Amino acid sequence: MKNKLKLNKKEYIHPIISFFIGIIFTFIIIIPIAQVFLLKNNLTINIKNKTKIYEKSSLSNSIKKIYDSVISIELDNNNSSSGTGFIYKTDNKYAYILTNEHVINSAKKIEVIFSNKKEAKAKLLGSDAYLDIAVLRIDKKYSSLVATLGNSNNLNLGDTIFTVGTPVDIEYQGTITSGIISGKDRKVKANINNYSEEKEIMDMIQIDSPINSGNSGGPLVNINGEVVGICTLKISEQDVESMGFAIPINNIKKYLKTLEKGKNIAWPTMGIEVEDLNNYEENIKGVKITKVEKNSVGDKANLEEGDIITKIGNKKITDSLTYIYELYKYKAGNNIEISYIRNKNKKTCKITLASHK
Repeated sequence: MKNKLKLNKKEYIHPIISFFIGIIFTFIIIIPIAQVFLLKNNLTINIKNKTKIYEKSSLSNSIKKIYDSVISIELDNNNSSSGTGFIYKTDNKYAYILTNEHVINSAKKIEVIFSNKKEAKAKLLGSDAYLDIAVLRIDKKYSSLVATLGNSNNLNLGDTIFTVGTPVDIEYQGTITSGIISGKDRKVKANINNYSEEKEIMDMIQIDSPINSGNSGGPLVNINGEVVGICTLKISEQDVESMGFAIPINNIKKYLKTLEKGKNIAWPTMGIEVEDLNNYEENIKGVKITKVEKNSVGDKANLEEGDIITKIGNKKITDSLTYIYELYKYKAGNNIEISYIRNKNKKTCKITLASHK
């Protein structure tokens, strides 16, 4: 009987001990892990009437990670702000600023204003009109914070984003706007500043966060405070609201070192000039060759004026914008196949792309 009594006591004691160990384990290990998860996902616990409510926190912590890296850009000592930029890198001597090419393309002098209202002269190192980006340089002593470049490939529709910029005037420097990712891989045609013709910039990120004059060149930032794009333009039409666009940061990263060195980006060329078709017979879509440079790769491939290019590789060409868009996916030295029409006959040729001079 005594042995049975002892055994029964153990049977009661073990579950009780296990219960308390479980409580201790929960408080020591599980709860801290849960708190870290919540913090990483910008969720907070608000206790109201003894009820725990999980909700999105403010963007304040993320804004602190980027705010002082954002600068206002003024051109030719004008009193009005011309755009926005942000410091993305520093070395032993300098800080490097990223902005839009269309912000600085007509500038003789460039001055930048920081969040603490200090001013500095900036030097243009390099720019590219197709990408619509420019790299500026200032003395490192003016830099107090460097932005972190994120991964725009990880963006999803509905992700929370925000922008920091100088809309309209320097009086509104450091304005924060927020929204979501409304669309990805948008091919946008737009007139930007001094360009007389529409240009297709690239696969753009569409956002519903307001972008106003002066926001151009500013960072598009994710919930973790990382730059995932550069704000570029908005659609300004009477019946359109909250349609802004940004260049994905991943489309830019690989070209930064080239621009920092003051070099031009080596876009590929076939040594030809093209134009859009105007009501061409039989509803053919493509671009017409208007000029073939002598001894160019296009000339060596026997392309002629009047030929109509319909495909680059397996991608259809509908106009001069899609022609440039598809061509610039390649690099100088790449071998590509061109499909074209000559005198209503379909033809193809192989071309090894050259580099723009």
